[in-house]
Amino acid sequence: MDVYGKGFMAYLMGDDRSFRVVRDDGFEKEDKVAGYFTGFEDVPDEKEAMGYVKGRVLDIGCGAGRVALWLQLRGFDVTGIDVSPAAIEVCQRRGSRRCLVMSFEKLNFPPASFDTILPMGDNLGLAGTVVGTVEFLSRLQVITTPDGRIIGSGRDPSKTDDPAHLAYHERNRKAGRPIGQVRLRIQFGHEATDWFNHLMVSIPDLEQIAKNAGWKVERSFGGEYATYTVVLAKAS
Repeated sequence: MDVYGKGFMAYLMGDDRSFRVVRDDGFEKEDKVAGYFTGFEDVPDEKEAMGYVKGRVLDIGCGAGRVALWLQLRGFDVTGIDVSPAAIEVCQRRGSRRCLVMSFEKLNFPPASFDTILPMGDNLGLAGTVVGTVEFLSRLQVITTPDGRIIGSGRDPSKTDDPAHLAYHERNRKAGRPIGQVRLRIQFGHEATDWFNHLMVSIPDLEQIAKNAGWKVERSFGGEYATYTVVLAKAS
């Protein structure tokens, strides 16, 4: 079910209901759809990182077009991709000039197509596991230019004192998983996605993952709280 896309389309039509993020231990939280439509005014670390965008841009998991449209208005050549057909329709209705239905797992672009790749909105964790993230970042090596970069955002799972999260971390440790590997589903109204994995890691752990895929952390922004944005450059 295209749950994300339906939520975006509903918001575009004036329905401001929220998504519900449900974890497999029963923890739930609200995720406001409006946040997928706003710029960077409330996220200063992301806005600062946008100063490192250059050349041809790929926005991975573009959602409702928050990042792609912001950059397009500033003259960048931006391609947005999302697995959600309805999300892509929302982007088109909002004025995105180039957006495609495409999975991050099956990137269909020639080598060296992009100078900057943007897995924003916590999309550095899209692949769901450490191994999957190394593979994901390795695929981005191919479709970026020799001096290409990744600008993405993530979340440090260790920066919490919530007993529910700490208990989940301990469960992961006992199972031999990273503390920030979570299993989730997203609900909107009476519909829900399938269960999927999402990975949250600290910046030091991301540095090791990036190194294994041929990237290095060039700059980091934020990090005082759980969320951060990083600029990755090719290691060679």
